[in-house]
Amino acid sequence: MKILRIIGGFFAKIGRWIANTAWIQPLLIVGGIFAIIFSIPYIKKAFEKDPDTTDYNYVYYQNHSIGLDKDGDADKLLSWLADGNGLEGKQGSIDKIKEKFGEKFFLSFVEADSECGAAVSGYEALENKWGDSNFWGESFDNHGQFKLITILMDVKDNEGVKKGKKLANEHKSFFEALEEGFHDNDSYALYTNLNKNGDSSKVTTLKSGIDEVDKDGTDLTKDTFKTPFTLMFDYSKTITNGFFNVRGITAFFFNMNDVMNYDTKNSTTKAQFLRDCWTYTNLFEPESL
Repeated sequence: MKILRIIGGFFAKIGRWIANTAWIQPLLIVGGIFAIIFSIPYIKKAFEKDPDTTDYNYVYYQNHSIGLDKDGDADKLLSWLADGNGLEGKQGSIDKIKEKFGEKFFLSFVEADSECGAAVSGYEALENKWGDSNFWGESFDNHGQFKLITILMDVKDNEGVKKGKKLANEHKSFFEALEEGFHDNDSYALYTNLNKNGDSSKVTTLKSGIDEVDKDGTDLTKDTFKTPFTLMFDYSKTITNGFFNVRGITAFFFNMNDVMNYDTKNSTTKAQFLRDCWTYTNLFEPESL
């Protein structure tokens, strides 16, 4: 206690000296102001958090992605799709697809870029409106469950090779059949409707895109695979008007904006575009299902 009194007395003397010494007071005030000014950046940094650089659009695709390894889900799906090609396709492969992935789904080849990211708002809006009968109208009954499957084209293996691109090259026959069928069967409803609407340039864009996907080749160092590339598969119906040469495919598109017939391109109209694709209405109305 005696030591504490001595210490307290010492600081008390300093306090009285400061109070009785006129010139020291403004000096202390100025010094305190400068101390506060110079400490502001450090105080600010202490309260700041590291900026969030997460690409949430890509996270969305990751949450819907399937495995890219050999004998993984993407490898199996593309193999079964190839086996199910054409009228002579193996029904057993189609049954495997339906059992593992469902009888109706979007399949999208994507990567981390702005065009792929821009499509996410449409898928999210569609999911959010999946139970909204006003949004679906007459097609609300039995419209099934939302299903999006993504293949991430920019994921690399230990050797720096993009797994998705490698799989695409290993399953070249699927893309060849798709490209061949598209050029041979221009009666497909979406593209016929685009032509009727005077949108032949959009059809040209689609043809250019599918040609690019088919000619990707075996050079895994070249990024020629066009993304986003989205197909819709529907094994719940029998398609009777010669859609492509791949059973189950009822639509495909690249950037939605290239084929959308809405003047405004936002999350709502993108959801409507995807809904029309899912329900075969408007641009996607087929000649015969």
